[in-house]
Amino acid sequence: ESLPELMALIEKLVVTEITDVDELMGQYYRNNLQPFADEVVQKYPQRASIIKAAVNAHCTFDPGGYFLSIPVFIAQADGLLTEITGVESAMMKTCNKPLELQASRALRDKLGTDHKSLDLIYPILMLHEMDFMKSASEREKSAQSSGRSFTALNRHQVMHGESFDYGTEINSLKAFSFLVFVGLHMPLILDSAHERPTQG
Repeated sequence: ESLPELMALIEKLVVTEITDVDELMGQYYRNNLQPFADEVVQKYPQRASIIKAAVNAHCTFDPGGYFLSIPVFIAQADGLLTEITGVESAMMKTCNKPLELQASRALRDKLGTDHKSLDLIYPILMLHEMDFMKSASEREKSAQSSGRSFTALNRHQVMHGESFDYGTEINSLKAFSFLVFVGLHMPLILDSAHERPTQG
């Protein structure tokens, strides 16, 4: 993936209506699914069979395939995040305040005052506040305040069999984008941070 293409995507996102973001991101990942998948498989050969199977399930373009691809993409991203950050369980929330994920805390500790890198991994640092990680009580509050049932892609609901309607293409692309961010983009950001001179 070239930097100019990524910058062009970011520029489009800045001027895109919030309701159209899913479609814009969906198209981006549809266009780049195979190249990204090949890169992830090459970087993590021990995970290759699992990731290839999930990509194949996704490429059936059928809800049955998405029901299979989504939990696998999420599980592999979870495993890689734990591996990369070196914590016990990356997606578990910390006990002490401020509440955040173990992975987020480890990344903040690792990057210290490197604000450029912290900005680049912001989606991971704030993951605990997103729909993807909302607890049952938070999902209930969200539904009550909006007056609509909670339908966003949620890790707990998928991985614990509480959701029965998550099998959509856009949810599979979201789960895949999470895997790509954790497995490909985050290591590059961390490597660049190590190479950057310490500010002081």
